[in-house]
Amino acid sequence: MIELESLQKVIRFVCLENVPWGQVLVNLGSVLGVSLLLYGVVVWKVRRSDR
Repeated sequence: MIELESLQKVIRFVCLENVPWGQVLVNLGSVLGVSLLLYGVVVWKVRRSDR
């Protein structure tokens, strides 16, 4: 089990780190966009195969 003090240090380090939020949001948008596109293709293929 992780010691509480070690966990607090990790959380503090992560929270204090300067995160380039613009780049994070661009990457998140890209992942979500591609995921939705692939999901749409799968749904379309399944509906088409049911006919």
